[in-house]
Amino acid sequence: MVSPAPANGFALAQQARERYVLHIGRTLPELAKTIDQRLTSLLDQSGTMAEVQLRRDTWGAFKKRHNLWVEDCRNALKKHLAARAGLTEPGSISGQLELVAEGALDDQILASRMAMRVLDKTSSELNDLRLRIQFLERRSELSKSDILFPDVLARLLVEQWKLSGLERDGLGLVQDA
Repeated sequence: MVSPAPANGFALAQQARERYVLHIGRTLPELAKTIDQRLTSLLDQSGTMAEVQLRRDTWGAFKKRHNLWVEDCRNALKKHLAARAGLTEPGSISGQLELVAEGALDDQILASRMAMRVLDKTSSELNDLRLRIQFLERRSELSKSDILFPDVLARLLVEQWKLSGLERDGLGLVQDA
């Protein structure tokens, strides 16, 4: 027999999300270090003039802006969590047709690839966490904009990469790292 969710299930679920976001925020400097190492290693690889220039430009820009990117990512994660706590749906669709910004589809593809890599490494753990949150909140499924989905997290990282003044193509260079 399955025991019913505790009366404070929603509060526990929110606390779990807050801890998840806090943990992600704490690992961002390590992620930035990994990205920096990958970009540095790419500088020694041969390629076309355009590829070499992209690598050099991305490396230089990341050196200057990596702290801004990390801080912006942390702030975006907190805002996303706060929007959810306020019972609004971040980026919810109004039901109306809208124009898609140039490059938005490329951003979505890049984020999806990143999310797939995360799922390859952590799918069972994330699935277990999502199931527990669903139980606590007495839901059959979570919102598609829930931060517990890797594609939501990846979209935030891609968005902040661009807002920090870094090029999308540069992120493509390091997405596998």
